[in-house]
Amino acid sequence: MRDFPTTTTEAVDPVFMFILGACILLLTGITVVMVAFVIRYHRSRSPEPTSQA
Repeated sequence: MRDFPTTTTEAVDPVFMFILGACILLLTGITVVMVAFVIRYHRSRSPEPTSQA
């Protein structure tokens, strides 16, 4: 007998879970980097000069 999955769902589920996990990992990483940049380079930490001299 063959050891292949018997249904399409059984074949697709592991691939879907891998892609979902990779996407969640990338989303989390990008979000963390974005928040870090927003905190580090916030405009109020380096105010613009008020005079034009």
